[in-house]
Amino acid sequence: MDKTIKINLAGTLFQIETEAYYLLRDYLNAISNRLKNTPGGYEAIEDIEGRIAELFNSRKGLSGVISSENVRTVIDIIGRPEDFDQSDTAGEFSGEARTGRRLYRDPDNSVISGVCGGIGAYLNTDPVWIRLGFILFSLFFGIGFFIYLGLWIALPAAVDERMKRDLYGPGYYASSGRKADTAPGRNIRNSSKGTSPAARVLNEIFIALGRLLRIMVRIVMIIAGIIFVLTAFSMLVTFIMIFYLRYPGYFFAGTITDSLFYMPDFLNLVISPALTPWVMVLASVVVILPLLALIYWGLKMIFYFRARTLALSVTALVLWVAALSGLVMLLFTQGISFAEQGRVVDQLKVSADSDTLYIRCGRKVADLEYDREISVPGEEYSLYFTSDQRRIFSKPEISFEESEGNFYELEVEKIMHGRTAREAYEKAGALIFNYSILGDTIFIDQYYEIPAGTKWSGSFIDVNIRIPEGKIIRIDREVEKITGNMIFNDSRPRHPGNNLWRLEDGELVEAGSGR
Repeated sequence: MDKTIKINLAGTLFQIETEAYYLLRDYLNAISNRLKNTPGGYEAIEDIEGRIAELFNSRKGLSGVISSENVRTVIDIIGRPEDFDQSDTAGEFSGEARTGRRLYRDPDNSVISGVCGGIGAYLNTDPVWIRLGFILFSLFFGIGFFIYLGLWIALPAAVDERMKRDLYGPGYYASSGRKADTAPGRNIRNSSKGTSPAARVLNEIFIALGRLLRIMVRIVMIIAGIIFVLTAFSMLVTFIMIFYLRYPGYFFAGTITDSLFYMPDFLNLVISPALTPWVMVLASVVVILPLLALIYWGLKMIFYFRARTLALSVTALVLWVAALSGLVMLLFTQGISFAEQGRVVDQLKVSADSDTLYIRCGRKVADLEYDREISVPGEEYSLYFTSDQRRIFSKPEISFEESEGNFYELEVEKIMHGRTAREAYEKAGALIFNYSILGDTIFIDQYYEIPAGTKWSGSFIDVNIRIPEGKIIRIDREVEKITGNMIFNDSRPRHPGNNLWRLEDGELVEAGSGR
């Protein structure tokens, strides 16, 4: 056990280890040598000894013995002997001699953030008048509010002894009424002693308003935090289901197909399959990291906890930027194949001699041999493809319009994308789709095929059938499934056996029933 010594410091007895005693003695002697020959130097030395005694009382621990570590901690708080300038007057030492006065926020004299308390301490005036000034300036287009907000962001808080000395300047320890009230843990009520009654009343009002404002802000933060957490969590779950589950349709109410949208399958159709895993990983990082950050900040707003996560946050930000850059580069190189759009339009026309136009279905989707299907949510668009992706199929969309003369017209528009306009045009023309018009009958396949070995590049086929008004249209049930006219899919009453229609005022209406 180390030998201990009893000492009297500022009228208080302490039991101190031998090594700690010599360290403290040398420290006080060094300070005494610097200040004893200055005006008021002895008073400053007494103030420093009193402050050391206060710190020893708060830091000596359960054993009651002052250790070398305690002394070193106190020296770090008070300041090194070389920090003291012999030209200073009594009470001016350490931070003041080293750096001069500096403006900080004063957390020990704060209503909201300590901005006004810090300005009051720096100007050596009651902060209540500073607070009143900010309120008055806020009435002029919110100028005071924005100035206060800027100072709140710009000014650091005086959280340690040196910063407080820089803030308060001369007399931080020696000024009357300052020695006790400026010690750590003092509050705004103590700082108003000696002020006028009006100032004290205003101070109490500001304290009450500050508490009310903090309560309101806390409630708003909790509500916002809950919204952040719920929103981010729901988006995270949705992203995982769509990106990583093969049958996300099971989790959406009202979804008929079990293959709503499987992202890897779709990516393999659009980009090189070798790049699909990279795109999946990079996209996951780009999407999931911000959502996790939103959940974390939401939890911080709800539970108001503090954690040292600067290194983790910086690492996550760097990772996110790298992932975003890589994803953009990959999508850009692969997205060039969608740079230009090509259109090929074919028109067929026959005289409308008969009163009835028949629309028959050629090849049917039901007869296709495919392994997987992708359905785009909210759109009447599906892709069918084999597992090796050598064969890709999709449905055309049929619509009806009124013709200008007494003709049945069939217009087929093929759309495809490519790196150049010529490539897009050639790819559109290569789409395999069978259609014909013979007399009063139009034959249309229920699907079209992308040539083997060609990637899906935003392919569409629109079929527009124009007929004279009043003519009867007899449509196969299989053809109805690929029409863009919602009359076939709406909830209006319809005869169960009807497949006869008539075009009136640009809309299809029932014309009876047929076998």
